[in-house]
Amino acid sequence: MKETDFNEAQESKEENIDVKELLFKYLIHWPWFVGAVVACLIAAWVYLYTSTPVYNISATVLIKDDKNCLLYKTPSPREGILYRMPAVG
Repeated sequence: MKETDFNEAQESKEENIDVKELLFKYLIHWPWFVGAVVACLIAAWVYLYTSTPVYNISATVLIKDDKNCLLYKTPSPREGILYRMPAVG
């Protein structure tokens, strides 16, 4: 019997929560909430503005052997585009 009385007391406590009262309890402090959000946004902007950016850079270099290409002789104007083509074989 004591256990049922305890359960009924717990249920009545849970049913007596007034959401409107709870909302107004915290709503009167709305300037603090807005001020905290604005302060955090300003702090984030200052941090991003003053911090040094870090970039990851990678590169690949391809070294082409000119011995297989006709580029090491001086071209004449009549050779034209054939001068720039690699040698076959």
